[in-house]
This record gives sequence, C-alpha cells and structure tokens, in this order.
Amino acid sequence: MSVQKPNLRLIAGANNSLHGGSEPPYNDPMEARVTRIETIIPTLATKEDLAKVGGEIRTEMHKEFHAMTWKLLGGASALVAAVYFIATHAK
Repeated sequence: MSVQKPNLRLIAGANNSLHGGSEPPYNDPMEARVTRIETIIPTLATKEDLAKVGGEIRTEMHKEFHAMTWKLLGGASALVAAVYFIATHAK
C-alpha cells in the first residue's frame, strides 16, 4: 500500500498572498475585525480584577445567606407558634 503525497504545487498566476491582495492598508474585513478586537482588549478584566471581585461577591453572598437563614428560622418559628396556639385554643 503506497501513501500518496498531496500535490502542493502553486497554481500559476494565482494570488497566494495572505492579506487579500490589496496593498497596505489592507482593506480586508479581517483587518477591521482585528482592529475592533485590539481596541476592546485593554478594557477587559484581568485575573486580579476577577479575583478581587470574586472575593467581594463571596463575602456579600455569605452575609445575605446568613440574613436569609435567620429570616426563614424566624418565619418558621412564628408559624409553629401560630399552629400551636390554634391547636391548644381551638374548641
């Protein structure tokens, strides 16, 4: 069994440039996309920014869960007291 090598000859007269064949500045849609991406990159968050915000979010969530737990326990206690009162005083 023989392995055939791919035919890598360039087609005569073909435009094989990577920038679309126009002269600089390359009026290629790729250039516009890359330029747009390059202008956005400086505004993105870094790992340090995310770590700081993540710590703040964790602390805030912990406080909110703590407060919510006590509210639920207080509400459940009030319901138990109401049921007990109704059960003992209903005739």
